[in-house]
Amino acid sequence: ANLAKFLKEGINNDEIIVNDSGQEIKVCEVSDIKILGTHNLENVLAATAIAYYSGIDIEIIENSIKEFNGVEHRIEFVKELDNVRYYNDSKGTNPEATIKAIEAMDGHILLIAGGMDKGSNFDELIENFTDKVIELILLGETSEIIKKIALKNSDIKRQMMVMLFYYLRLVQVGICMKALSIEEENLKS
Repeated sequence: ANLAKFLKEGINNDEIIVNDSGQEIKVCEVSDIKILGTHNLENVLAATAIAYYSGIDIEIIENSIKEFNGVEHRIEFVKELDNVRYYNDSKGTNPEATIKAIEAMDGHILLIAGGMDKGSNFDELIENFTDKVIELILLGETSEIIKKIALKNSDIKRQMMVMLFYYLRLVQVGICMKALSIEEENLKS
């Protein structure tokens, strides 16, 4: 019961707070959270409530929130180059996870999607593109399936460029990622 109440009352004036017997205790600002998305805000609120009611000091909770950069490959910020932010969400291997990532992003998105066919339904994914996803690059077994759904969906207001890369395999993607890493190292020099 305490956790449910905390999740409902855990934010006040853009501050994460603990409401302990009517006393509001500030933990940190919502803007201190480095991970994107409402779902991650909910996770922070739940973790805060569990930590607080387990007796963890409020300063330790605050520092943990401020220092947590997220989990690798889950809407992970990679870098910003020429006012473009790059994120790695390669663990988002199902439509539901991809929808959460799209919802978490601001601005226009070039989405790289596809992969192994697990029998997923992509209709809801395409419906969640709204005006955010303006370009779609499709890879792997599901590329043709996603393309057909995207092209038949009349609710998509922005025309999307659909590029199919049937020949890309995991090894080739790995080579591309390695090349990007080398290029990134060269940029730092």
